[in-house]
Amino acid sequence: MIERKGIPLALYSDHHGVFWNVRGSRKIEGQAPRSKRRMTQFGRAMHDLGVAQVFARSPQAKGRVERAAGTFQGRLISELRLAGASTLAEANRVLSEYLPRYNDRFGVPSAQDGSTYRPLPPELKLEEILCFKHRRKVARDNTVKYGWRTLQLLPGEDRRSYAGRVAEVSVQLDGTLSVAYDGRAIPTQEAPPRSSVLRESCGHRQCADRAGFMERVAACLPTVAETTVPAAVEGRTPTPRMQAYWDAIQEAKSRGLSLRAISGALGISRVTVTKYARASRPPVYGKGPLEEEKDRRLTESLVSSP
Repeated sequence: MIERKGIPLALYSDHHGVFWNVRGSRKIEGQAPRSKRRMTQFGRAMHDLGVAQVFARSPQAKGRVERAAGTFQGRLISELRLAGASTLAEANRVLSEYLPRYNDRFGVPSAQDGSTYRPLPPELKLEEILCFKHRRKVARDNTVKYGWRTLQLLPGEDRRSYAGRVAEVSVQLDGTLSVAYDGRAIPTQEAPPRSSVLRESCGHRQCADRAGFMERVAACLPTVAETTVPAAVEGRTPTPRMQAYWDAIQEAKSRGLSLRAISGALGISRVTVTKYARASRPPVYGKGPLEEEKDRRLTESLVSSP
């Protein structure tokens, strides 16, 4: 409509949530109650275009629109049936022929001549106004997130970092994202993936170590039948998973890798890596001989006590 006729001076609508949003009211001492209103996306776009919003407080207040809607809901259906329109293209063709006839028959000339539409300024970019805008706080690494995407804000001449600031993310109708701060656009790029993803995709030696380790762990994992046998606990033998952990960590330790490097390469907690690296043999589940002897003596003392 704006490209065809221009920017309207005002828009007359009801209190639908698309146009109007009231977040409640609060009373201030010595003042009348006032409502806290937050602009919707549509209201923000109208404000940027300079279009005044007029809200009707009842259906009767905008009777001209309501009467036209009743006519369309009743007569237009018959017109579509008589024209044999069964597709969207045919319905649009019937509508383009019906509206001029309807306006010529029922149109009322305005009391004041002239157009209420202003010409569209050539420097105005509608795609930057008729879009969705959201406020996002810039993270410490100078990035903003929207949905599942992360944008890296590039440093400019006047500011190198926007960490801690609140930027505005614009979502175009085609899905394009742009970021602005204090009314000025900020150059962005897709943020690089996390370090763990980079380690998985790169050809670094630690990635190969991790891949080989996971293959060894998968080969050593017990089957369903083996997991039901409690002999591993009773015989004080390590489980296949513990044995694979201990072998991989001892092998990496023998090559001179630090505990931090082993933890990053194998994807295991540093506490677990430290435990397995300092152990002379793989850890096992169950109680050792000392614990079993202590439990036996405690049981005998309880039975013999009166």
